[in-house]
Amino acid sequence: MPVTEVQVPRYFFHLQSESTVVPDTNGKEFQCVQEAHFHAQVIVRRAVPYLAADDGRWAVRIQSTSNDPEIIVLFPSHASVNRMAG
Repeated sequence: MPVTEVQVPRYFFHLQSESTVVPDTNGKEFQCVQEAHFHAQVIVRRAVPYLAADDGRWAVRIQSTSNDPEIIVLFPSHASVNRMAG
């Protein structure tokens, strides 16, 4: 019986604002889109302290090598970040 190789999709997590795009050229493999979405949320939590002074609206744009639809994960507003910190 032939062995079927299962392709694990690679997801790319591009940081973007209205004026800036930081492309993810390496990506990361995940079994499903839900795992990729969770990873994007981790990126947001880690990046918020570095982008808090920036007035732009930031997001993580998730693209995959499979046929999954593109997902956009928004950063919280500055007011929300200030409430969480204070």
